Amino acid sequence: MPFYRRKPRSWEFPRFQTLARLDTPVATAVDLDDAIVIYPEVIDGNPLQARRVVRWLLHRPGFHTGHHEFGPDDLFFFFQAAFNDPVLNPHTDRLLQTFFVRDDIYRPPAPEDEDRRTGTCYILRKGKDRALVHDAKGSILIDGLSHAAAADVFRRTRTCISYDLYTMYSMYAAMCGCDSIVVPDPAVDLNAWYPTEEERYGMAYGWSELGWSRATRPLLLPRLKRLEEQSNETVRQFIQTCDRHFQVGSESSPRLTPKAATEAP
Repeated sequence: MPFYRRKPRSWEFPRFQTLARLDTPVATAVDLDDAIVIYPEVIDGNPLQARRVVRWLLHRPGFHTGHHEFGPDDLFFFFQAAFNDPVLNPHTDRLLQTFFVRDDIYRPPAPEDEDRRTGTCYILRKGKDRALVHDAKGSILIDGLSHAAAADVFRRTRTCISYDLYTMYSMYAAMCGCDSIVVPDPAVDLNAWYPTEEERYGMAYGWSELGWSRATRPLLLPRLKRLEEQSNETVRQFIQTCDRHFQVGSESSPRLTPKAATEAP
């Protein structure tokens, strides 16, 4: 699954960043001749003029842009069932997730450092327009920090407060042993937030759920590792479906291999 990048000018930064621990090749223009190009649903048309196009629905088509322009021969996959449009894609089995658990970075502090926790940190992200309900003075904002820096904050603070109802950082905080509290939306009750109990492991939906979050924190990482393996299986199924649909493997079309990977934030 190559990605295309034009050669940056001397004063420009590269358009794509890759993760050192993953083998993530960056495609050249020549690679586009036989490439299967994957666009998210927010990209209209076919800017790379690829002969084989996959649309990966990371949200409902048109949700962010108010419109969409797809090709008649595009192949559709969805990140979760709620994002699929059955008119565009009647195939309910075309799930594609790239779930990467950063347990190499997000982990608890040494036992002797656990009692040194102090203060709070907080997350805005998609909740940046919500009113703050905690004392932000001295509280550390996580937004914009590198993974290593965020993990360091999670390991030395006692409580993480998220105004974003749905962010992996709330789980990362719990993985570091931090009390992870999501500020409830009055319009979204507990079951609407996450319908199943296992989806809430390690997180408190409001301060009253702190007991739950602490009791279920040890269950969080095993669950996330199961999800990681399940997502890896969707990638394998994705490759097989693309092979069949685009007839990859013929003499004129090299077989697709799972060399490129992405990190889910």
